[in-house]
Amino acid sequence: MIDLSQSNFEDGFIYDLNGEWQFYWMDFLKPGAEDQRKRNYLNVPSEWQNNGYPEFGHATYKLDINLPAKTTDLALDLRSVACSYEIYANGDLLGKQGKIGTNEGESIPLIRHSIYTIKESLLEDNRLTIILYVSNYHYFKGGL
Repeated sequence: MIDLSQSNFEDGFIYDLNGEWQFYWMDFLKPGAEDQRKRNYLNVPSEWQNNGYPEFGHATYKLDINLPAKTTDLALDLRSVACSYEIYANGDLLGKQGKIGTNEGESIPLIRHSIYTIKESLLEDNRLTIILYVSNYHYFKGGL
């Protein structure tokens, strides 16, 4: 959980979302379907193999963010993610890179810099939940 509720987004400041994210190894967890038994935490940015996981696999990353009232005009900037992923904000698909999969045959790798705009209608309750489904079956580094 990151609490940005007292932040002033009108100043155009860029906020890092680095830190502890929920992490579900070998599971693409559907929004709202949390499994307390499988939940771990991983620091972002980091490679999952540096945290005791193999370099090949797939996982769900989840982060909850408290926002100031009447937040508008937000975007997520994902740089140098060397894995396939899908990114969701409050359950709404923002975009994807490559094709995620649960094995090498399903997964198609792609690396690029992407910026995703978050629709204002997704910010009405002053809370943002970001979910990333990440898969890596082709590159020697996995994770965010």
